[in-house]
Amino acid sequence: MDRIIIFGTGLFYKNRKWFLGKLLEQDKIVAFIDNNENLTGAQIEGIPIYLPSYVNELQFDYVLLMSINAAEMRKQLLQLNISEDKIYSYEDYCCQVKGNILLEYTGGQFSLYEKSKWRYTGGNSDNQGKRKKYLIISTSLNYNGGTMAAVYACQALYNHGHEVVLAAPDGNDTFIAEMGKRGVEIILVPSMPAYNEMDSMFLSQFDRIMVNVVQMIEYACELSKHNPVVWWIHEPEMLYNIVLNKYPQYRDISSFKSIKIYSVSDLAKYNFESYMRVRVNGVLPLGIPDEKQETNQKRSDKIVFAMIADFLPLKAQDILLKAVAGMKKRDKFEVWLIGNITETEYAKDIVREAETMPNVKIFGRLNHDEIVKIYNLIDVVICASLEETMSIAIAEGMMHGKICITTDNTGIASYITDELNGLICKTGDAESLAKKISWVIERYPYLNKMKEQARKTYEEQFAFDVFEKRLESAFEDLMNKP
Repeated sequence: MDRIIIFGTGLFYKNRKWFLGKLLEQDKIVAFIDNNENLTGAQIEGIPIYLPSYVNELQFDYVLLMSINAAEMRKQLLQLNISEDKIYSYEDYCCQVKGNILLEYTGGQFSLYEKSKWRYTGGNSDNQGKRKKYLIISTSLNYNGGTMAAVYACQALYNHGHEVVLAAPDGNDTFIAEMGKRGVEIILVPSMPAYNEMDSMFLSQFDRIMVNVVQMIEYACELSKHNPVVWWIHEPEMLYNIVLNKYPQYRDISSFKSIKIYSVSDLAKYNFESYMRVRVNGVLPLGIPDEKQETNQKRSDKIVFAMIADFLPLKAQDILLKAVAGMKKRDKFEVWLIGNITETEYAKDIVREAETMPNVKIFGRLNHDEIVKIYNLIDVVICASLEETMSIAIAEGMMHGKICITTDNTGIASYITDELNGLICKTGDAESLAKKISWVIERYPYLNKMKEQARKTYEEQFAFDVFEKRLESAFEDLMNKP
């Protein structure tokens, strides 16, 4: 049993607190330290918080740095004469100290295993036949587009008769519990995205592997040295400089020789090829299950416009509020903001502004089942994002047969013909968005044909049977790769 000191009690720690508790089940947190003097003497679940200067008075094996400013924390501890081999950033601790650990989620709880001893027991795969064991590897499991795309890939492959496991470094407890109830088999591998020698044995149990999202570049490239890999890309342009600055060693085109690269849209393809200078093998649009519900639930007399997205600058809730603020006939419609209210100044500003607008309602984060139900009350789905390589919200809107408005800098815009199966506005342009909202308000009783066309687009492009065939084709291409 290791004795651990946690350095940092802010948002970085809070976002990982639940998972850290699972990771440290066999260890003991003896103290917290924090530079915030106001926290001195307080406790977290009965464990005291001290100033860093008190660290030499404590008995411990490791100090775990829980902050994006881990380098500054490390420097501070070294100045206090703490041995460098006792100081770990969160990521390094997961990889170097807990690198042989994985957690399997079954029956509503996690079980801890050594990688070398874990065996997949989901069923009996026929390696000579069509039934295969698939592993989908993604980033932190949460309510976001990239994670949901991975979940839907698991479900599609399962529906096609295969055994599928979803793996990630960590995740949101509520999300994991919800996906577990839906039958998604989940393992958490805290050493990801770093690849180490202990990964080989547990990975060898799978016939085919997909790595999801560009943030997993290290795992995709290192894994491909031993196994053929499908790598599925979803990311906006803004993320690439961050990834390449963190992993400059993978700018070399030779890193991608054993990888089949697919993008979720043409926009995602353009982003990847522009920054990585590597050709994408093909476009693999996501698929979403058909969850449309027929209901007699009483609806509002007003037209309900909804944006389903975390409160972040990229999602552009501010553009939507600006568009609404300048419109007339605001008594004829409502705007619903649904999504995680992040702990950012941007989110706080959105909430403050929305509270001054009588026809705007804030719902905060809803789980997937709650979102499926609330679609019955929504008339129009809006994506105002400055960039969105696909937009699950719009695809879901089409599945539910809703009027959909998206910006022109989204991957899903290429599937929309303006005023036929949806509406397209200019990115970052509140006036353009306001015109589209007004267009809907003026014509809403006569837009049943547009709803039908939206549903038809879902059935032709994003339905599960279409997605299953595309996934199978991508993996067949991988196995036939010379």
